[in-house]
Amino acid sequence: MEITHRIENKTCIFTFDSAFVAADIETIRNYVQPFIEDHAIDNFLFNFKSVSNIDSTGIGFLMETRKNLDDRHARLTFCETNEYVDDIFDITNIDTMVSLYSSEKEALANLI
Repeated sequence: MEITHRIENKTCIFTFDSAFVAADIETIRNYVQPFIEDHAIDNFLFNFKSVSNIDSTGIGFLMETRKNLDDRHARLTFCETNEYVDDIFDITNIDTMVSLYSSEKEALANLI
């Protein structure tokens, strides 16, 4: 599993090369949490380009992250989801709670 990030204009962009499943969530949480606590960051963009799987623990982590960011008036956005992840987001209604964009460029343009 690999997680990378970069910060552009108060937006932290995470790219995950892993599955969002129970076995990996604690590692993902430990990587992302310090940035969530950084109030200098206003927006969070999760790039799902290389995410192959997501289970209920992964969904729970995403909803927990969304709530934590909502509590501090920060924004969570997703981009480059594949068909499988899109289906999961549709079934769980995440697609009605978080903005989804087809590309990172489009997502960043909408976060300004």
